[in-house]
Amino acid sequence: MSDNLEDSVLGDGGDVTAPTKPHGGGSFILKLLMWVGIGLALVILIVAVVLVTMSVRDTQGKPLTEVPDTEEYQKALPAYEYSTLLGELRMSTADKEPASIVVKILLGFVKGEKKVPDELNSRKYQLIDSVRMYFTEKKADELKPQYERQIKEELRERINRMLETPGVKDVLFEKFDIMQL
Repeated sequence: MSDNLEDSVLGDGGDVTAPTKPHGGGSFILKLLMWVGIGLALVILIVAVVLVTMSVRDTQGKPLTEVPDTEEYQKALPAYEYSTLLGELRMSTADKEPASIVVKILLGFVKGEKKVPDELNSRKYQLIDSVRMYFTEKKADELKPQYERQIKEELRERINRMLETPGVKDVLFEKFDIMQL
């Protein structure tokens, strides 16, 4: 009997197995790793979308907002030294009924420049005659305020063509009056 009792307690083979504990901690780690993986995948997706968007934007060639390069939007103009060498000039337009023009022109050049003012002085009377001819070739309609920027540029180019060193950088009108006679 004692054998039967032993067999029943130890079992058939005599192996005793301890009861197993439930492994609840392992499933928590798996869930945590799954969420970390999802978060990492989202970060990679966002970075990829941003990179693609930036490369498409950069290949368009011009920026989305364009800054006009007109005089109103430019940075501060450089400070030039100005000469009143030409003085006040009076002439008439090329109209059938000519208008009287009175201009006082300032010629701007780089500060500290020595050669340009000397050359302007040596060609003073040629410059006065050239400016006078420029205005007498124009009609009063061509001298309206909306054409002032163009007139200044044409005068600057005309004067620089007369100089050995084209150093006139700016033309300003201290006075610009047109009077119908």
